[in-house]
Amino acid sequence: MKLYVLFVQRECRYEGQYAPEALEVADEFSYEDNPDFLTGKLAEAQANAEFIGAAIIEINLGNEGFKSIQDRLISMTSVKASVTDGDG
Repeated sequence: MKLYVLFVQRECRYEGQYAPEALEVADEFSYEDNPDFLTGKLAEAQANAEFIGAAIIEINLGNEGFKSIQDRLISMTSVKASVTDGDG
């Protein structure tokens, strides 16, 4: 699984004031379907005087990372329920 993350670095008044920030993220399927979303956000960040750097970074989670995320999501508590049409 790949993630595409828009990272920015704010203008610092002193070294180490700000860590890089992740502004937006898209998984590989969303990014393939609509790359203009992140590239548009990148252009906005590059035009923002608060930031001295902006880039879309590809992060490959590999099978281990994907499995870890999937396991955490599946293990969340869910509530079983049903919906009726109001007649019964």
